[in-house]
Amino acid sequence: MATLALPRPDDLSAAPERAALALLDAALAVARAAVLAENPDVAILGDPQCGPDPSATTLLAARLAARSDAMHELIAAYLAAVDALARDPLDTPF
Repeated sequence: MATLALPRPDDLSAAPERAALALLDAALAVARAAVLAENPDVAILGDPQCGPDPSATTLLAARLAARSDAMHELIAAYLAAVDALARDPLDTPF
């Protein structure tokens, strides 16, 4: 299970978008877990046991899980960039 790191008030003061991103990240983790629980065949996609034609929901659940993982990584990268900028305010793109 993923661990949720909630932003502290001083984090929100410096970067208020952290609140929405923390909520989005948590919602994605819950949705991913629920979709995979409802579609356990995702774990055996590509396995002969799954059969040649998995259901549409199984295929879409796999895509949703992959996109959720990608969004989690993107959110983490964005927050790392915000942290880096806070450490070195002279390192701005403008």
